[in-house]
Amino acid sequence: MFIKEKITVEVSRKVVTLTLDAEGDDLLVLNAYIESRLQLLKDIEDIKWYSNKIDFFVVMPQNGWETAELAIEIKKRLGL
Repeated sequence: MFIKEKITVEVSRKVVTLTLDAEGDDLLVLNAYIESRLQLLKDIEDIKWYSNKIDFFVVMPQNGWETAELAIEIKKRLGL
């Protein structure tokens, strides 16, 4: 599984969205990977995130972050 081909990171107004394009076990593994990376980012930086579907995440910058900067940081931390 190539992570770069399975994750789409987009800036939409004041949030960054992550969409996962995988199925079955690959989707579960990819979801767990994203959650672990976002949790690390949340612990270190001032962000909020949530996932209402297994294949979709919304990340909201808080103090000191611009949305585009956050998207770049997420891509860097995910190795994209």
